Amino acid sequence: MKETNNNDILIVLFPFKNFELNGAQKEYIIGSFEITLELLNELIATNFTTDELKKSIANKSEDEKLEYFKKAKSISEKNILLIGSYDNLAKFGKLLDIPADKTGFDFNIYDKAASNDNEATQIIRSYSIISAALGFIPIPIPDLVVLLPIQVGMVANISTLYRFNINSDRFVKMIIGASGVSIIGKSIASLGMKLIPILGWAINGALAFSTTYAIGIITKKYIDANGKIDKESIKEIYKNSLAEGKVEFNKLKDIILEKKDEIIKEFNKMRERKENSNNSDINEENIENSEDINDKK
Repeated sequence: MKETNNNDILIVLFPFKNFELNGAQKEYIIGSFEITLELLNELIATNFTTDELKKSIANKSEDEKLEYFKKAKSISEKNILLIGSYDNLAKFGKLLDIPADKTGFDFNIYDKAASNDNEATQIIRSYSIISAALGFIPIPIPDLVVLLPIQVGMVANISTLYRFNINSDRFVKMIIGASGVSIIGKSIASLGMKLIPILGWAINGALAFSTTYAIGIITKKYIDANGKIDKESIKEIYKNSLAEGKVEFNKLKDIILEKKDEIIKEFNKMRERKENSNNSDINEENIENSEDINDKK
């Protein structure tokens, strides 16, 4: 794409038809294509169909198609919360005939199982980041009140991804109970930490991140095991995942603190999109039928 025209930009924007671009993504597009915000907004509002895309790329070279894909991938990566973006990029890559080994991903984006596993990892990371961002905000409310709905939403997303039926609310509470964590104690402690400037917020952010991360890892392992994990195993997985979560948090804490407001804004947009979608409800069948997890006295 030596000389960029509006059609080139429409091609690159194709995977984001159903997504609202954030500020960083718009800035990247404006700088990359040297266009104005007004023109970008006009192009975003354009109804560029799949048939029009096919016609536009019909005479493009392999190198040009690959450049379109790389641009789209770069735009996607400007959003710290990447949930749901891989499917659209995979569809875009197929339309452009991009080989799997040239997509720039370390997994086969066209393989559904591999894509789902990567998506699950991203869901866990994104919700952990959201939890940490909320943990950084010094509001006098115990973490449990704020985090539980987020963790329940994360479990629902993972279970929907794998089409595995879980009652998300009960499942999260079961994990907390099985892990031996004192809900009341943790909530009171987090409330105290929120009142300590800087250091307290950082500690609280780490706890929020690692707890959410651990619950996400357990959810993935539970699904992989087809629901056959006992409480002792859950307790052990929770302990190990909590430690892993703290390591991950330390890698990301500076950017989370810097971008906490943006992260929360993106999360609210994501939640609104979720509420407007036609995703099926998650039922209670697997939890109710799992003798390994539920106490039966």
